[in-house]
Amino acid sequence: MTPTSFVLTAMLLVPAVALAVGAQARPTPVLYRAAAQPSVTIGDGDDPTTILDQIVQVQRTRGGDLLVATYRDRFIHRFDSRGRPLRPIGRAGGGRGEFGSSPEFTLLPGDSIAALANGQITVFSPAGK
Repeated sequence: MTPTSFVLTAMLLVPAVALAVGAQARPTPVLYRAAAQPSVTIGDGDDPTTILDQIVQVQRTRGGDLLVATYRDRFIHRFDSRGRPLRPIGRAGGGRGEFGSSPEFTLLPGDSIAALANGQITVFSPAGK
């Protein structure tokens, strides 16, 4: 049996403002819906660096790159704005810049990346170093 590969098609989330009903002033929540067309397609199913499963987090940098964390991988996938794979951020391990579990991350000012794994926070430059 051959493994099945998947192609990730990222949809741009478009804010849709919900209208407050009635005369009372209430906070207006912002709802999100998927755009009709994908904003970027990652991979074609043949390149192992673009096969993603068990995705737990996706975030776009101010520069347009896409950062993706999966449950199985011990690094952060990085793709350019057209979906082409770039150098991953971090790697499996227990040392500096290494992850023993799937990392969680957030963007800092200037597109630096703060990643949490193994009970430690590691800050990477925008280039992932």
